[in-house]
Amino acid sequence: MDDLILIQSEPGAVALKELGHIPVLNAKTWNHPTLAGRYLLVRNSEEMACYELPLQPSGPTVVLH
Repeated sequence: MDDLILIQSEPGAVALKELGHIPVLNAKTWNHPTLAGRYLLVRNSEEMACYELPLQPSGPTVVLH
């Protein structure tokens, strides 16, 4: 996973390079997404979520929301 780029938009969506787009938060966020191993952590002032990213590009699995 060393060659991947994660981008989080102000409305809360996270994009993983050009491979996919995940609407992870429902409200605006100014926080940076964080990777801890294969876990994607995102939050804003109203909610937070943790997604387990797959080693193979097949789509994320929700771990905690």
